[in-house]
Amino acid sequence: MAGVVGIHYDEAQHIFRKKSDTDRLAVLDSFKTLMKSHDWPLILIFSGVPELNGYLRQEPQLYRLVNRIQFDDVSLPEDYETVHEIVGSYAIKSGIGVGETIPTEEFYDRLVAAGAFRWGLIIKLTISAISAARVAGANTLMIDHFIDAWVAKTQANRAATPFTHTRFETMYRKDHPFVEALTG
Repeated sequence: MAGVVGIHYDEAQHIFRKKSDTDRLAVLDSFKTLMKSHDWPLILIFSGVPELNGYLRQEPQLYRLVNRIQFDDVSLPEDYETVHEIVGSYAIKSGIGVGETIPTEEFYDRLVAAGAFRWGLIIKLTISAISAARVAGANTLMIDHFIDAWVAKTQANRAATPFTHTRFETMYRKDHPFVEALTG
């Protein structure tokens, strides 16, 4: 409403990887120019891994214009309430109830492991599960909807998901989201 345009670049570190220093600086300079325009108020939102910060530092004027916010990994049990609020809020917003097996520490342990302890992935999994519930015509969000979302994302067997497997903590690691750990 204020006429400010926002552009979000998710996983923005990929813009800069494998570019020469000259090309990387040209992209950074373009971003700086966009942010300094008085005729066209613009907010650039960059999200990505910590590596992104190193790239942005290469253009000091742009770096000074950027506000940095770091989201720490989910830490249980401290973050149970926030995970609970995420699942519940998205369900309420979509007009769907939450089944009694969802708001439990065991389920939240599984959801957090499935999301590699990352807030964004937990939110995406929750949205995907709610979408699966809506497509199925369900009025209540159930664990099966999270399994459906996981299987759709990974093409894994329903018995081998973080929501079903007894050894989910070791089977799915934080450093490789959505990939089953190789057992040997």
